[in-house]
Order: sequence, then structure tokens, then C-alpha cells
Amino acid sequence: MSKEDIYHGDCARARSHIVDSRFYSSSYATGEARQIFCDKYRYQRWLEIEATLALTQAELGVVPQVAADEIAKNAHLMYLGLHSIQEGIQRTNHSLMPLLWALQKVCKDDTGQYIHYGATTQDIQDTAQVLEIGDAIAIMERDLRVIIGLIMGLMERYKNTLTIGRTHCQHALPITLGLKFSIWADEVYRNLQRLMDCKKRVMGQFLGHDANNLAGLPPLFFYVIPHNLYTAFGGMCQTGHDVYKCRLAGAIGTKEPEKTALIDGKINIAKRLKPAVVFMYLRNCNCRNHKKIPS
Repeated sequence: MSKEDIYHGDCARARSHIVDSRFYSSSYATGEARQIFCDKYRYQRWLEIEATLALTQAELGVVPQVAADEIAKNAHLMYLGLHSIQEGIQRTNHSLMPLLWALQKVCKDDTGQYIHYGATTQDIQDTAQVLEIGDAIAIMERDLRVIIGLIMGLMERYKNTLTIGRTHCQHALPITLGLKFSIWADEVYRNLQRLMDCKKRVMGQFLGHDANNLAGLPPLFFYVIPHNLYTAFGGMCQTGHDVYKCRLAGAIGTKEPEKTALIDGKINIAKRLKPAVVFMYLRNCNCRNHKKIPS
């Protein structure tokens, strides 16, 4: 069999990385983990973020509710033409727009014009990648906890079993087998702690619009929230801008980055927010009496 015959046979399917290797992939990734990063799963995640963006904007009065509902209803790959999306990517060399065009095509009337409102490509793709990392961390966390439980069971079972210790590849003083397992358990537990510390840092959202300043929002979002609302939100949201990003973080399942374009602060309080109430208050209040955040 010639090289050409081999390529046009089984090797016609490109496997450019060892994690995709027919022979070695099981040593580097599980089917469960590989599914997180598959094309269709990734596209569906992008669509879900677009739907969440539209629904949150509608809740805050940025886009019409009927448009957001239509976008969310159709934000599923089963309604879109994958072949046309693939052709669009080949034609434009743009990773996201052909997908959004396909979604816009199935939205009735003019509701599709509010898809991706104010956002930029990296808002969607970076946030989706963070969620992918979060899913991967969840798998590793689950497996590490199982491993710790198994090792601790062995530690208890063999706590009185004598064995020979080892040092520099030779026999040393006697130890218990349970002691050896306890050292393994401690090491794996420290790995779990490192993973949890990593999770705190990576699970941030990146929905700052094209210049990371949310300039596409209505002007009132850049005024300071009245002091009574600031106090009600635990001193964590100072502007309508913060309410917007905080609400998105809670809806998507990420956390607001600790440093934003306008203020510093930890703002992961979406479950306690009543954003529609805040927006109505901002719209009706006398904003001339409140300090405007400088651009």
C-alpha cells in the first residue's frame, strides 16, 4: 500500500495533535473531556452566551424583550444550517459571524438585528473558553476527590501493615503501608487545593463590548447609583455599568473580573441583584445630582 493510499483511507481525517491520535488519545484525554472542546459543543455554547446576553439586555431595557425571546428560542444548532456556517467561515475567514448570520436568518421579523448587540467576537469566544475550562476543572475536581477517597480507604486499611521503606532506590527503615498512602493522599489533596485556587482566578467573564468600556449601553448606565441602592447591594455596584456586568456574570455562570474599565471591586453578586428595578430607578432619577464616571 502506497503512502497516498494510506492518506486517502483512514488518515484522510486529520489528526494534528496527539490528543486526537487514533492510538494514543486515551493516554491524554478522556471522551468526556474531549467532548467539552468539540466543534458543535463549542458552537452551542457560543449561541447560549449570545442568548443570555440578549435576555440580560432586555431585562435591563437595552433591547426589546420580544427580540431577546426570539433570539433565545432559536439559539440552538438544531435550527441552523451547519453547512452554510462552514461555507461562511471559509469565505470570510471569520470564526463567529457566519454562526450569527445563521441565527439571524431564523429569527422572525427584524428581531435578529439585536443579536450580538454591542458585543465583540472575543467577548463571546473568550467567555465560552472560560466556561470550557470550568467544565474541565469540574471533571478534574470530581476525579481528584474520588482518588483522595480511595487512597484514604487504603490508608485506613493498611495502617498497621509493615513494609520496607525506600530511599535512593534502596531499602531503608521499616514503615507502615498506611503511612505511604497518607503521603500520597496529602500530595493529591494539595493538588486539589491548587486546582480550586486556579478555578477562582480563571472563571471570569469578558463581556466588555468592543473597547471594553461598554460604550454601546445607554448613557444612564454610566451614572453612579444613588447611595441607598449602593448600600442595598453591599457596596459592590457603584454604577448601572456594574449592574449590567454583574447580571451577565450571574446569568452566564462566571464572575465579574476584579478590575473593570471604570472601577475596582469584587462584583459577583448577581443572585442578589434586581436589575430591572435598578434600571427603572436610574431612568426615573434626577441624574444631574449624581457624579458621572469620567471616560
